Amino acid sequence: MTDNQTNDSTDTNAEPTSEDAEKDSISEWFTSAIGFLSRHDAYTLIKGCLKRSWERKGLSDTEKSDRGYRFTDRWVFSNLILSVVGSAVAYALAGSGMAGRVLSGVFAAWGVYRILEIVLTQANNLLVVAFDRRQRGLVVKSLKRSLILLLANCAEIMFWFSCITMLLLGIFDGGIEGDWFFAVSTSAFGCLTFDSDRVFDIVGGNSSHWIRYVALVEATVGSFMNVAVITTFVSSIPGIRSMTEEG
Repeated sequence: MTDNQTNDSTDTNAEPTSEDAEKDSISEWFTSAIGFLSRHDAYTLIKGCLKRSWERKGLSDTEKSDRGYRFTDRWVFSNLILSVVGSAVAYALAGSGMAGRVLSGVFAAWGVYRILEIVLTQANNLLVVAFDRRQRGLVVKSLKRSLILLLANCAEIMFWFSCITMLLLGIFDGGIEGDWFFAVSTSAFGCLTFDSDRVFDIVGGNSSHWIRYVALVEATVGSFMNVAVITTFVSSIPGIRSMTEEG
């Protein structure tokens, strides 16, 4: 049901206005684009192959559902571990030769993809599925589980940003200032607090450095993920009643 087809409408045959049609076209375009990208990411493609193998084995719907949940958990936490490893590798090989840059670049390339995949997945959940009346909103196995996985995604993004930053600094500046924990913490502050000055600390506080563009991307992605976390957290809070309400 579109915006112009509400229950309060008195004329069911009324044509939508040009403004309503434009809104609907934008909404449909956005929904189609996000839905297409979400259906063709690595996670969905791998899970689709696994589902077909489970169907050939004749597994029940319950078994397929349980295996699907376990695959999601393993996918999230294995990528979280990989982001930590990639960040450590990028730090250890910062300013090294071509072989080190290539290895760090492989991690950083996967990190860029994972950041996009996480953002698209959350955009699909919050802006598409949650408002799809045909699917009656977003249905999850457990709100607590969803919150834990989402927090793991946020931590993964921070490590990937640190990996990308250290790779770029190693290529263009010959290395980074500070230790590995300092590099990771600057990315964490950039994502969580949107404090660009903390990100600039990794280049000696030079706010005119090209790192400001990385800081902008970190702040943008971090703000979106904060909204996703807060939304999921609020949804997971059980109903609270006061003693006066119970008499």
